[in-house]
Amino acid sequence: MNTLYLQEARGLSTLQAGACTLPTAVMLVVCGPISGRLVATVGPRVPLVLGGAGIAAGALALTGLTSHTPILALLGIYALLGVGFGLANTPITNTAVSGLPRAQAGVAAAFASTSRQVGLTLASRSSARR
Repeated sequence: MNTLYLQEARGLSTLQAGACTLPTAVMLVVCGPISGRLVATVGPRVPLVLGGAGIAAGALALTGLTSHTPILALLGIYALLGVGFGLANTPITNTAVSGLPRAQAGVAAAFASTSRQVGLTLASRSSARR
């Protein structure tokens, strides 16, 4: 939905729209290892709560977007979403993998990844119906 917003409402090219979403990817890369360290030291709850808060704050900020929202604000929102996703991914995968024997760790990681993708698909389909 965001790329449609960027292209249709803001009039950006495909390349520009993709570049605008880079803060999400950058923050995923930055926050993933931080989340891993947090999981190792304090357990999965703290990064999950922080990640959920980041995702919720970013999603709430997205509800106020207009075609005149400053681009820097938009990039900040995308970065905030990246922080949230980056903090949440590691403990989700860790929890899934730690619940099964070592021999099935790959199955658990694949299940967690597939669950995330199905959740995103369902969320995008429900928002497209509105």
